[in-house]
Amino acid sequence: MWEDNDLVFSTQQGRFLLQRNTRRSFYRMLKVAELPHMRVYDLRHSAASLLLHWGVDIKTISGMLGHSKSQITMDQYAHLMDDAQKVAATKMEQLGTA
Repeated sequence: MWEDNDLVFSTQQGRFLLQRNTRRSFYRMLKVAELPHMRVYDLRHSAASLLLHWGVDIKTISGMLGHSKSQITMDQYAHLMDDAQKVAATKMEQLGTA
């Protein structure tokens, strides 16, 4: 019987996911995909790192991560920002030669 709890992710019945079940399913998916073991929380860091790499602005990423201030995000991901700036510079250079 479906319960509408207005959830983005839910069980097949619309209920809240249990952390242990989510973690167990995640580990199974990693194994099937032949990916290295990681925590579900590591996906958050990976997403933020990829967004920075693709040139998404820090304020947008900060909001997605739920940080109260962009400075928190900048402090945590500053080491990746240089790479993002290099990518942006390369893309701008490519525009000039197109």
